[in-house]
Amino acid sequence: MEEIQVNLAFSDTGLDKITKDVASVKKEIEGVGKGATNGLDSINKSVGGVTSSFGSLSSVLKVAGGAFAGLQLGDLALQAVKAAEKLTQLQNTLKRVSGGDADIAAQKFRELAAISNELGLKNGDLVETYSKLALRGFKPTGDEMKKLIDIAKASNKSVDQLAEALLDASQGETERLKEFGIKSKISGDQISFSFNGVTKTVKNSADEINKAILSFGNLASIQGAAGDSANSLVAAQNRLSNATDALLANIGK
Repeated sequence: MEEIQVNLAFSDTGLDKITKDVASVKKEIEGVGKGATNGLDSINKSVGGVTSSFGSLSSVLKVAGGAFAGLQLGDLALQAVKAAEKLTQLQNTLKRVSGGDADIAAQKFRELAAISNELGLKNGDLVETYSKLALRGFKPTGDEMKKLIDIAKASNKSVDQLAEALLDASQGETERLKEFGIKSKISGDQISFSFNGVTKTVKNSADEINKAILSFGNLASIQGAAGDSANSLVAAQNRLSNATDALLANIGK
């Protein structure tokens, strides 16, 4: 408990500033709900600097610290421990799918965190989606993850739902791809996928299916679909949630 008290030993001036910063973010969120035109820009400016794991602790404190000003130290300690445990679980999963290489896992975590912050997604959810794919042998690069997110967002669905559909397709079950507007037809050892007026015919294998679906992310009508919602209220709230989780995890270590 003493260690946590030391970690939270902000000066009165510093704590006041942190509290005011978060109060400002909350006020801006309320403003968006009332139709304020500049609210989203202000929110994104406030929380947009949270990156990787998630950047320096000081930048995280600026946004999230005041959110805990009213909590008892014991409650804060419990939340911090839970956040640290969750972070450890995510990192351990990435380590397993990275062949036990901690450095590769850490690099992938930072990459996914940066994508989450850029597009306003929850980092934990994106890490879990990537891990789900990687455990089945498909390890998307950062750019490939963005393509999957674009395809999913174009159908107003989550990238995790697309990942599930993609994994099913690699096992010969393509029904769930229809939810994303992707139709398929098998002919011998070939399979064709049609999407937005474009048809791709490939060998009916997991690797080729993955490549075919990813190629749809290059379509002009699909590129940047995720970015369309990156400045939304939900995206701003997700960035703030990421910052809060990062703060708690740092405290709970």
